Amino acid sequence: MFTVKLGTGKTFEAAAAEEAYGAVYGGSPRLTLRLEASPAPRGLDWYLGLLEEEGALDTVAVAAGGKDCLEAQGYTQVVELTQRLLPTGDKHLSLVLCKPAAQTGEEA
Repeated sequence: MFTVKLGTGKTFEAAAAEEAYGAVYGGSPRLTLRLEASPAPRGLDWYLGLLEEEGALDTVAVAAGGKDCLEAQGYTQVVELTQRLLPTGDKHLSLVLCKPAAQTGEEA
């Protein structure tokens, strides 16, 4: 498991972290950060509350076993935040953050 630390210092666990560049949801190419957790120990409102706090998206750091793996800055938009119910009764969280086009080298 990864530990995700937001700019506010608050943390949550993720089973996968992926940073990618490409066309997102039919728009111009964007840099996106996808975090997934399975099982997700908390409800959707809890995660949304963390992300909406002042300064939460200023930095998003991902660590595994106490070792920093990724530090991302410039993500300002929550593109997707979903929880899917699994056959085991657990929930799967999917979170996608996006940077504005101007920060990825694209013209606005």
